[in-house]
Amino acid sequence: MAEIWTIVEHGNGEVTKPSLQALTAARTLAPALGHETAAVFLGTGYDAVKERLGAYGAGKVYVAESDDLESYLVQPAVDVLAKLVEERQPAAILLPSVPSAKDVAAALGAKLGAGVLADVVGIETEGDRLVCTMAVFGGAVNTRCRVKGSPQIVLVKPNSFVAEEAPGELTEERVEVSVSDDAKRAQVIERV
Repeated sequence: MAEIWTIVEHGNGEVTKPSLQALTAARTLAPALGHETAAVFLGTGYDAVKERLGAYGAGKVYVAESDDLESYLVQPAVDVLAKLVEERQPAAILLPSVPSAKDVAAALGAKLGAGVLADVVGIETEGDRLVCTMAVFGGAVNTRCRVKGSPQIVLVKPNSFVAEEAPGELTEERVEVSVSDDAKRAQVIERV
């Protein structure tokens, strides 16, 4: 069965509120499309956040734990995600519309040849596709859009959905992380 993924933003042992909002959006859309939900965790500290992901109905979590996913800029995460997308073929990928996730979504979309919609404030289903309402021109205008191709990559604007708990059973699948030397060309020295 196809899945709708949420890429989890996290830090200091916590899942960000916009990630929980995106996860809630994915979880509410999945039944209408006949899909399941899954979260993708990249980086370190999964054990600290797994209960929270279960409480918000992640269902399944693809866990790619590695210091390399936090020590370098966007490319290692994009490479891991692209490989996982090729293997699992998700129908859609939701991310919180925050700067770091926008970088990942743009690079992933370019690598996969997939369209990306940012600052989405509403999502509906139409057949097997997502129809998104986007805030454009600083929120002055809303447009309805859809992504051609697959996967559909959607960045959910913070506070557009209410994060709602939906406790359930959580399964985990560990993902191999292999980072090329090319992906290590830009290193994070300090986060401020």
